Amino acid sequence: MAHAFSQIELPGRAVVTAGLLAAAGLALGGCASVEKTLSFDAKTHAAALAKGTARIEGEGFIRRRNAWLARCSGEVVYLVPDTPYFREWVDIYRSGNTIENAPALNERHKGAVRRTQCNMKGQFTFENLPAGKWLVATRVTYDSEATISILPMYDYTFLTEVETKAGETTPVILSNPNRI
Repeated sequence: MAHAFSQIELPGRAVVTAGLLAAAGLALGGCASVEKTLSFDAKTHAAALAKGTARIEGEGFIRRRNAWLARCSGEVVYLVPDTPYFREWVDIYRSGNTIENAPALNERHKGAVRRTQCNMKGQFTFENLPAGKWLVATRVTYDSEATISILPMYDYTFLTEVETKAGETTPVILSNPNRI
């Protein structure tokens, strides 16, 4: 199973929130709790909070071993500005660690986190975005293909970078190559 992005608030996770990116929240067993070195600066993130004319349309899914698709249906999708603050967050989770005091940090940066939800087909949209660089993340979970209920549920987090331009729609696919 892949876990990352925890405290950026990914739903269903013990530590955070959260969710993604925000981002989202999860607790990784057996990992170290690390202190973030970068603090959240509202001024640095102000441009990303403005309304704009850009749009992101995406889809989240994973191809299972039996070749069927598992989609992000019903899961939260997180969008955060691609800044050093959020990059550090991602890097810490990719290394298998968690962030010390993550719930308090989530509270500080919550205004910079945009959220939407995947529909039944695993599709999502973010609208009224300013032009800029972003990190997009979601989860896809599904039960084991075996009929024995004690087998694990698969839980994957996907993350990708995207750049929006004024008046344009940017397509995003969160799938196997984006797994963290």
